[in-house]
This record gives sequence, structure tokens and C-alpha cells, in this order.
Amino acid sequence: MRKEAISWCFILLLGVCFFLTSCAVTPVTLKDYKPANPEETAIISVIIAFEESFNKVDQKLFLSIMADGAQIMHGAQRKIFTKEEYVNILPERIKEMGTIKFSNPKIKIERDIATVQAIYDGKVAVGMPYSFELKKIGGKWLILSNSF
Repeated sequence: MRKEAISWCFILLLGVCFFLTSCAVTPVTLKDYKPANPEETAIISVIIAFEESFNKVDQKLFLSIMADGAQIMHGAQRKIFTKEEYVNILPERIKEMGTIKFSNPKIKIERDIATVQAIYDGKVAVGMPYSFELKKIGGKWLILSNSF
């Protein structure tokens, strides 16, 4: 009887493990994200541009998606730079970061402010929670800040 109970427990445990692994979250890239509305479409395009500005080493693209007065977090010490200050270190920073990728974005919009939570993968970290705050200015969504 005891061997039979252990066998059933083992089978049940295997079933639970199989169920949990089959329910694992598959990463959704920014380009595969399905926006719920036109505002989310515009917001996700800004985050895609952020990713592309690093991956293509495109300083002009990076600056075009930042609001004036943006607060940009940088480095392990999480130092905050203004848009103007960040421009001076951007080329080296892009080289440091290497190719970056964001996945599983979650967007929350309240009037003209949006927050985007995503998962960051790159040379310096993998699976790191990353956040953006954006503001709609003149009909265009721009990044106000980032944090990780």
C-alpha cells in the first residue's frame, strides 16, 4: 500500500511539473506585442525606437524620442542624467550596452502620461525589470524617464 501511495504521489508531482512548464510565459518581443488601441501603438513605437537607437547606434533617433528635461538613468549606480548630459556619454554608453532587447511590455495610460514595464535583456543584464515613463507632448509620445 505504501509503495502504491508513493507511486501515485510521484505521478501527481510529474503532472504538476508538466503543467507548470507548459504554462511558462513565452517572451513577447516589442514587435510582436499586440496593442489594445492606437495610443498603445504609438507608445510601443517609441519603446521600439529606444531599442533600435541602441542597437543601430543611432544618436539622432535616441534624441528624437526623449522629452526636453528627460531624466535618464544610467549604470549600476543608477545615476540620473538630463537629456543634454546623456548626449555627451551616449556613444560610449551604446557601445557598453551592446545589443539590447525588451520583451513582455505592459502599458498603463492615464491621460497624457504612460508607464511601460518591460523585461530587459542585454550584455549587462538578462531578465531585468525595466520601466519607462512617457508623456504625450504636442500629440507625440516622448520618454520622460527610465528606471531599472
